[in-house]
Amino acid sequence: MGIAQDMESVADGREPTTGARVHSLYGASAATLAPGPELLAGLDAVVVDLPDIGCRYYTFAATLAHVMAVCEQAGVEMIVCDRPNPLGGVVLEGGPVEPGCRSFVSELEVPVRHGMTIGELALLLRATRHPRLSLTIVPCRGGGVRSGGLNRPAVGRTVAQHADAADRDRLPGRLPGRGDESLGGPRTTRPFQLIGAPWLDGEALSGRLDALALPGARFRATRFRPEFSKHAAQCARASSGT
Repeated sequence: MGIAQDMESVADGREPTTGARVHSLYGASAATLAPGPELLAGLDAVVVDLPDIGCRYYTFAATLAHVMAVCEQAGVEMIVCDRPNPLGGVVLEGGPVEPGCRSFVSELEVPVRHGMTIGELALLLRATRHPRLSLTIVPCRGGGVRSGGLNRPAVGRTVAQHADAADRDRLPGRLPGRGDESLGGPRTTRPFQLIGAPWLDGEALSGRLDALALPGARFRATRFRPEFSKHAAQCARASSGT
């Protein structure tokens, strides 16, 4: 568990240390993205502890939304362990999901950089989609949900990942193309730095992007061949951002 590549389906299994049964919510079909009602039978509550990173593209919040829907229908309480938003929670960036582009990587109607913690996202989902859900938020020290509203001060960057994999300041602007047939960097060895497709004119795109003179950003044309997922084994003409 925890070793699968991006977009690789994960089967049910057992946790290797304790032998506990593990039910995957990222299997080979869309039906596996939410637990079946049979998995909730006899349960008093479902505990959600997910390390969201404050960006709409990551699918932790989508899994949260799917589980909330099933819990509401089954009458099972949900307990969400809140965590700080590693992007700080003050700056909001990006627009809403475009019509027709809603997907598992854009499940929630929030900006790309939404400024909320996982607990606040749960409160938003209950208010907008699941009003009958019994929801408890377990607060965390140093940041997170405050009683009486969704606003709270910025917290420090508390989650460490490889800088090339998910730069906390730049990630929200580095994952375009997830809702269409273009290819995002997570399927390559340059995650969050490439976007491409077999039909894309990388030279033209990089030129147009560079002409915007975005602060701290430069773009250049490149080529790569993804090994799996979209356009596997096809050469992609791409744009690379740095």
